[in-house]
Amino acid sequence: MFCCDNRATFAPATILVVVLGAGLCGLPCQAAPSKKAAEANRTLVGAGLVQEGFWWLTREEVRLRRRLTELSPLVRRLQTARRQLDTVLQKNHQVGVQLQRAEAAQKEAQRLLNANTAKGTARRQFEAAEKRASQVVKILQQRFVRTDQLGQSGPVRQSVTELMKVQLVLAGATDRIRSDVASVEAQSQQLKRDRDVIQALKLLGPKQRLGPSRNYLKDLVRTADAERRAVADGVPFYREGNRIRLNVRVNESADATFTFSQSGDPTVIPDSLLRGSGLEISPKTPRQHYQRGNRKFDVRVVTIPYVRVGDHTLKDVRALVLPPEGEDLGARISRAAFHDFKVHVDGQRLRIRFEPPATDKKKR
Repeated sequence: MFCCDNRATFAPATILVVVLGAGLCGLPCQAAPSKKAAEANRTLVGAGLVQEGFWWLTREEVRLRRRLTELSPLVRRLQTARRQLDTVLQKNHQVGVQLQRAEAAQKEAQRLLNANTAKGTARRQFEAAEKRASQVVKILQQRFVRTDQLGQSGPVRQSVTELMKVQLVLAGATDRIRSDVASVEAQSQQLKRDRDVIQALKLLGPKQRLGPSRNYLKDLVRTADAERRAVADGVPFYREGNRIRLNVRVNESADATFTFSQSGDPTVIPDSLLRGSGLEISPKTPRQHYQRGNRKFDVRVVTIPYVRVGDHTLKDVRALVLPPEGEDLGARISRAAFHDFKVHVDGQRLRIRFEPPATDKKKR
């Protein structure tokens, strides 16, 4: 009887322990991935794919998505840089207007002083008025920067340099985004034909998907719009002495600051810039003599496939390549390189606009 009571008392507890034990044993078994799933993961990772949620993306698509998130901040940075430059120029213009008025007031005070024959207190009042007018003119002259010296002014040049820098960064970003979209599409087509990748995705379950995670056509449109914004109001420049300095992209791969000449001078680039753009000089590259001031050089003559200034791309640009001893002369491009383009130099806004020929404009 005692034994029977024992069985009756402890049997439920024994059952409970067995059930709990079985449940606990089952937890790690359910959580641990199967051997086939682990192999499938290794196959996908080995194919260069990265998992994000249920999506398996190429590294290029991950990079593309990051660059797309950086595009809007770049556009805002561009707009800020443009506003800052225009604000500096507008303030200088306002000072110029005030200076003109002050100079007119000074002339009038001088005229009244010269015309007045009074003496004593009356005379001193005219002298004081003329002195005040002269002091105002002197203060405004110190604050005002003439149009031909705008690009040499510290605050103005700093604003121009920032705008030029942002334009280059944005132009490079849009180029890379277009390249990445094409690469992602090409890789996607290739991976869809990879039997091992497709089989690995099936092993991981029906929710697992192969990228691209979306259609990037709208992103390409947004990218093109960002690029148009970058050069919407012309190419910014600053001055170094009498030289106009602007940014140029060589062969779609190297950016540099060029001197812009309004004469018919040839395009000249240093050897380091040529090589940095991916172009090289061969033993068969033509030679010619080139003189700048009192300095003479034996230069190579090359054709650069693409030279971009703002949103205009010049093709097959003939250029002279300076040897290492001429590196200090820097890069130079002239109005002649733009052929039929109309070039407008706006010294007040520090912008250069390149207007294409009428026939090209209609095509656009």
